[in-house]
Amino acid sequence: MTMLPLILGVFVKEHVPGIGIFRTLFYLSAISSLVVIALAWSAILKDNGLVNNFLVGSGVINSPVPFLTGRWWLIISSCLITLWSGVPYYMLMYLTALANIDKLLYEAAVIDGAGAVKSFFTVTVPGMKIMMALVSILSMIGCRRLPLRHDRWFHHYRSGF
Repeated sequence: MTMLPLILGVFVKEHVPGIGIFRTLFYLSAISSLVVIALAWSAILKDNGLVNNFLVGSGVINSPVPFLTGRWWLIISSCLITLWSGVPYYMLMYLTALANIDKLLYEAAVIDGAGAVKSFFTVTVPGMKIMMALVSILSMIGCRRLPLRHDRWFHHYRSGF
């Protein structure tokens, strides 16, 4: 959970077409409460939810995928929801640190013949070491809370809410 937000932060920092929609979708989870996230994802992933209706309706599958009731599907769903809800916080932290990297360093790398990938590894990553350490520590602290969060997310689904 350290590199993905960094790569997304670099991508979001650039001005490419359609980036506004991407930013909105990712930042939405940063401002949403845990209850709203749980209700939204359970409505999307339940047996008659949006994903299963789309997959069955388009003929990709014959019967609904048990995203919230199957053991392995629940684990996969939980991991993806955790990424979706956690990455924006770290991405915002990386965006702040990216703003503090001097533009002259990137210009010097281009003059030295570095491309985008080499500039990323020789300028961006070294400039982000302290923030990467902070994000790693916060991710480890957050991992200790995951079993509690997942139980809260899907408790209402199991209890027939």
